[in-house]
Amino acid sequence: MCAVPGPVTSAASAGCHALLRNGAVLVGRSEQVVELVGRIGELAPEDRHPETPLDGLGPAEKRVYDALPARGAHTVDEIAVLAGLPPHQVLAPLTMLELGGLVESTDGCWRIVRRRRARPRPDPTAGHAY
Repeated sequence: MCAVPGPVTSAASAGCHALLRNGAVLVGRSEQVVELVGRIGELAPEDRHPETPLDGLGPAEKRVYDALPARGAHTVDEIAVLAGLPPHQVLAPLTMLELGGLVESTDGCWRIVRRRRARPRPDPTAGHAY
């Protein structure tokens, strides 16, 4: 708890003076408040967000993944051009992405693997009287 004191003769300062008597820290400048409590958000917990398989990618894998088309497939040379990397620097990230189940290669072309959302299976006994 911090308090900025006012004149002892002012009734408006009575609350601040009571806080100071009970252990509040006397502050007179904003720098003193920052020193005591830290910068805004510095000590706040980080917001939780869903984790995805893309969260664990390194810079090279992310760059190569981002170069892949949303639909269709590209050759290594096309991916290299889009990623701004030489073709020989695209192969290792593609392999890591493939091992992670994020991309696949067919006939020398690479594409993003789309995971289908699980649909609830119909209950085979629903609607039947036994």
